[in-house]
Amino acid sequence: MLLGDMQDWKPNVASIIEYAADIYPESEVVSKLVSGEVHRTNYKEVCVRSRKLASKLIKDGYKQGDVIATLALNTFRHLEAYYGVSGMGAVVHTLNFRLHPEQAVYIINHAEDKVIFVEAPFVPILEALQENLSTVEKYIVFCDKHEMPESTLKNCISYEDILRMVMKILYGQIYLTMQLVVCVIHLEQQGIQREFYIHINQLFFMQFLLLDQKP
Repeated sequence: MLLGDMQDWKPNVASIIEYAADIYPESEVVSKLVSGEVHRTNYKEVCVRSRKLASKLIKDGYKQGDVIATLALNTFRHLEAYYGVSGMGAVVHTLNFRLHPEQAVYIINHAEDKVIFVEAPFVPILEALQENLSTVEKYIVFCDKHEMPESTLKNCISYEDILRMVMKILYGQIYLTMQLVVCVIHLEQQGIQREFYIHINQLFFMQFLLLDQKP
C-alpha cells in the first residue's frame, strides 16, 4: 500500500504541554499556594513533572478510561496533574469543594473515581466522606512529605513523594474519541445536576488556535 505524505503522528493531550515546553520553555507559571507562598515554575518543568506523574500512574496499574479526580485549587501541581492524568489516557474529574457532602459522595461514586488528588486544607472534607466512597483506592495530597497533614485517609501519600518514585518517564497513547475531562455542576435552586465532557479533539482544536501565537 502506498502511504500518503501526511505525517505519521498519534494524538496525545500531552503534546499540548510539550509544545509549550518546546516553544516557551522558560515562560513562567506562577501560582499562589495554600500556604500563601507565591510559587514560580515554567512550562519545561511542568512538562517534565506531568510526564513523571503519568508514568507513576501507569506503573501503578491505572489505565485509559480510569477516572481520577482532583479536589484542588489553581496551582502548578493541579496543572501538572491535569496533563499527567489526561496524558496517560485517564479521565480528569474536577470536584467542587463547595458541594454538600451527599452531593459529593454521589458524584464521586457515580464517576467511579479511583484516585483523588487533594489540597491539604480539603483533606478533612474527604475524611468525612471516605467511608461512603466505594471506588476510591488512593488519596494524593498536593504537598511535600514534610507538609503532610495528620489524616485518617487510607492509602494517603504526598504528591512530591509520588514524583520521587519515578525512574522511567513515559506516556500512553490516546484516541480522538476518548473522553479526557468530566465536570459535574449542581444547580442548587433547581436541584439538578449536569455533566460536561471534554474530548481530545476539542483540546487539539484549542492547540491549533495557539499555533499562530508568537513568543
